[in-house]
This record gives sequence, structure tokens and C-alpha cells, in this order.
Amino acid sequence: MSDYLLPLKKKFKTHKLASFDVETADETNDFYMVGIYSDKGYRAFYDQKEAYEYLRTRLKGYWVIATNLGFDITSLFFNTEYWNEFDIISNGGFMLSAKNSKLGIQFLDTLNWHKASVAQLGKIINMPKLDHPSFLGKRKPLNPCEEKTLRDYNKRDCEISYYFSLWLQEQINKIGGELKITIASTALDIWKRKFNKKVLVKEDRIFKKRGIETNLRNKIFNAYYGGRTETLQRGYYEDLYYYDFNSLYPSVMVNKLPLPNSVCYHKEGSIKDLYHREGVSFVTIEHVTDELPLLPYRYNGKLTFPTGKITGWWTHLEIRKAVENGYILHDVKETISYSLGFYPFNEYVNIFYDKRLEAKKKGDSSQLIYKILMNSLYGKFGERKHKIVKHFDFKTVSDKELKEIRSHHESELSINDDGKGYFTYEEECNSAHVFPILPVYITAMARIKLWEKARTLDPLYMDTDSIVTKQKLPSSNKLGELELEHKIDKAIFIKPKMYYFKDGEEEIIRMKGVPHATKKQFKQVLDKDSIEYTKFVKLKEGIRRNLKVNSILKMTKSLDLEDNKREWITPFSLIPEKSKPLKIKEEKQDEKHTILLHEITVTNRRKIDSNV
Repeated sequence: MSDYLLPLKKKFKTHKLASFDVETADETNDFYMVGIYSDKGYRAFYDQKEAYEYLRTRLKGYWVIATNLGFDITSLFFNTEYWNEFDIISNGGFMLSAKNSKLGIQFLDTLNWHKASVAQLGKIINMPKLDHPSFLGKRKPLNPCEEKTLRDYNKRDCEISYYFSLWLQEQINKIGGELKITIASTALDIWKRKFNKKVLVKEDRIFKKRGIETNLRNKIFNAYYGGRTETLQRGYYEDLYYYDFNSLYPSVMVNKLPLPNSVCYHKEGSIKDLYHREGVSFVTIEHVTDELPLLPYRYNGKLTFPTGKITGWWTHLEIRKAVENGYILHDVKETISYSLGFYPFNEYVNIFYDKRLEAKKKGDSSQLIYKILMNSLYGKFGERKHKIVKHFDFKTVSDKELKEIRSHHESELSINDDGKGYFTYEEECNSAHVFPILPVYITAMARIKLWEKARTLDPLYMDTDSIVTKQKLPSSNKLGELELEHKIDKAIFIKPKMYYFKDGEEEIIRMKGVPHATKKQFKQVLDKDSIEYTKFVKLKEGIRRNLKVNSILKMTKSLDLEDNKREWITPFSLIPEKSKPLKIKEEKQDEKHTILLHEITVTNRRKIDSNV
């Protein structure tokens, strides 16, 4: 019954949990040992086959968890006879899970639940990570003392991943939900059990029952845009204030949303529908001033907020707000509207936000759980496609697997000289919980809230739920209100996701595409020099480029200082400069083109939302 979303009544499961952590040696990061921790205690293995047999005989039916699963599972099994047994689910370059039916085990990642290092997880559960052994990553232990140091270090990392997962599951069970493989799925499970009071019916199903074939789902998805990230003023500045909205997305989730069951569709829309019903419409609209524009627009593969005449899908809420503030509405082409509204997330957000504040006052780590549950729920209703990745090794592949590989030769297929490879293909997500009108409206309301505040502040920078301004504002911990995050002494803003600022002794550096960027690298970029950094070779890259998986790769990169999401008069310099909105010349853009642009950018949108 994937066309109907029902309240969930069945009893939740409590999963048997274990953890594992792999240690590698030498600069090539070759497998050295693996530690496995569970309710059966800790075991260390220096042989991959012995580790496999222990998993098979002692941990069948368990969830076996790592922190950074992609590194640990490939270090343990990639170059072994067992590699073909794994069915891997990835999101972009991130490995969500690796299921092995022969073992009866699902391997998972703590990063699915909380984006935090082992050290950070240890602080949450009051179990400090041990100091990094001086020889680790350089060579193998040379004597029994070093060997014990390494095993103790490995055991503690296993303990932290295990006890964090155990603690998280206990907290979720107390709330009344079941721990799932991601925090978003977990949030959805809790909402369906504790807060969903209605049977929701998908829009296309309603018309199908009337004998009408439609594709409203994809039309609605065209109005799904991500968060707003813009550099409005660039250069060197002093004495600034960095504000965050307290739980921006949850703060708008409490509002009234369109009820999918009450859908109507008009191939020829009207202004009346825009003003009397909520929904989404395909319109041509024009912004004619240099004032901060409201409406998002996909242009050259990027989410922009331009001036000029544009055609696309937007919510009625945004279109009305735009017209009220000077936009000219030229044409309404199609309309999907809803005659009724409801409050699906009001109780969920208000209860969890109060519980979070109460936990924060007590210094209780459970406040983190309420925070990530609130932020993670809405995106589940906007899942569109799943990217399936199948890995194989021709040396051990079966006839059945070979047939499957050949059947996907037109999809993304990569094979290296060693016979290892992968293919990927996409599947539409037709799960019962997919109702895109809900996240479409939530993200629209969040952008409006950011825009309404930003247009009064002459901001320098905006990023989804934050604003940097010269003005000092009241700071509040109330839901949806601005709270001071940083008092900036000095800063350099270049373009979205590329900036430096100092708050007292703390220095914040962001350079998109450069992990753990340093102040030295930032200065090199300012001087228009190339920068060098290292990264681990991930699974797909290793296969595609015939590189050793998990080896350390030295990278050289040149970063452009110019920002093409706004209009600037001069090339970037440290001299402060204000920008103007990007000017769009009218494009004749049909619905098919709009859908294509959405599909190009939807992956990037999901990346932005997950960091929120």
C-alpha cells in the first residue's frame, strides 16, 4: 500500500548491536588488525578470514557498526574472497550500509545518526578517546608494549562506537520509536508511531481512482529548492555578528501545511487559485529592482536568487509574498492546489523542542537527540530517487552476477585492471512516506523567514539558517528566533562556503572542497596559489582510477575566487564590495527543461539539507 501513509501500530524492534574498528599500517594503509566489540566482549583479529568466521558464527542477526564505515569495511574485506557478498547502499560518496546475507549481518555507520568523530561521540557518552599512538599510520608495532598500546586504542574506539549506538537506541526506545539505519528514518518511525493521526493519500493515486493518469509528483518536486547560501558583500571586515536561527526548519514545520488528500489540478491555472488555495504553480514572474530577491531559480547548475523574468515552479506562499513585494506576475500556466490544510508536525516539534531545552538545562546529552530528530524528519517526505551501487570482482563473480552486470552496461559502469568494479543505477523512491508537497512548503517557509530578516539587515553573508551582519541584534533561545553564534573580530568573505573569521581565540575557516582547511591554505588561495592537501582514496574513486582503496592521495587544487551567484563590479580583493542580484534574461523554459534542471541539482540540495 505504497500510495497510503498510515499511522504505525506494530511494536518496535530492539536490535542486537556490535561494533568494529580496523587499524591499518604503513603509508599504504594495509590491513593490520580489526577489533570487534559486542555483548560478548572484545576480540582482536589479525587475520581477515578469522574475523569473518567470528562474525558468521557469533554475531548473526546483529547490526555491526563502525564510525566511518566506508573506510573500515573496505579495509577489512575489499581484497578478499568475501567482497562479492556485500550489498552496499551509498548516498553520493558516503556508504550508508553494507549488508551481507551470508553472514546475516547489516554493517552500519554512526555517521548515519550523527555527523561526529569518535572523539566527539566519546564526549557525548563520557568515554574519552585515547591518545593516538605515535606510530599509528606510519608503521606496525615493533614490540609487545606498542602492540598493547594499539589494542587498547582500538578497543576504546570500538567501545565508543558500541556504547554510543547502544545509548542512542535506548533513548529512541524511551521516546517510543525504533532505531533505523539513518536518523531521518528513525525520526519518521517515531512520527508515524506517536504523532501521525491521519491516513495520507498520494496525489497521483487520487486521480488514478478517478480514471485520470497524472504525474503530479514530479511537477511538485520541481518546486523543491534547498537552502539559501549567498555572499552579498565580500572582502575584509571587522566587528561583525554571526546569528543562527534556533531550529529554523522545525520552527516552520509547526505551521499549517497542504493536506495531500485534498489535491486539485488545473492544466490552465489562474491567479484566483494562487490567492485562495495553497499549492504549487508553474508561472512566469519578474523581479525588476535590485532589492534582495525572494524566489530561488536554478541557473547554470546552481541555486540562485536573481532579478529579471523567470519561469518555474514555486509555492503559492512564495508567489504571493513575491507579488506583495514588487514582483510582476506575467502568466500562470499550471496549478496543483489543495482545498484543505493540516498541522502534521506541530506536536512533534513543540514537544521535542521543550524536551531539548529541559535536557540542555540539566546538561543531559539527550538534548542532541531531540535536535537531530527535529531537523531530520521533513526531508524523508521528499525522497525522490535511490542510487543503487553494486560492487563486484570478476575473479569470483558467479554466472548470475555476471548476467546482472551485463544487464546494466548502459548505466554507470567501471572496471579496473584487477577485475574489480561497480555499476550504479537509480530507482524511483515509491515508499508510502513520499509526499513532496510537505518538504516543498517547509523549505519555502524557511527561505521566506531568512529573507524577511535579511532584507532589514544589509547582510554580508547568508547560509541556510544563519546571517552575518554589522548590526547587533537581540539574542534569544526561543524556537525560530535569532541567537548570537559568533562575535566576529575580523573576517574575510570570498564567496559561498569560502570564508575566514576570528571570534576571540577561535578561528573558523571554510573552503568548499578542501577538508579541514587551514589558515595557511586560506592565505594561499587569497594569493591565487595552488594548495596541497591529502585525502583517503574512497571505494568508487579507487576502482575508477585504479588506485589503492584507502591509500592516502596527495592533491593539488586551484580555487577560483570569483562568485558567479551574484554580480560584482570588480575582481575579488580585500577591499569591501557590495554585490547586486544576478540579472537573468528571459529564458523560454518549458516544464521538461525545468524537470531536467531539478534532476541535475537535487543531489546537491540533499547535501545542503543534511548539514542543516
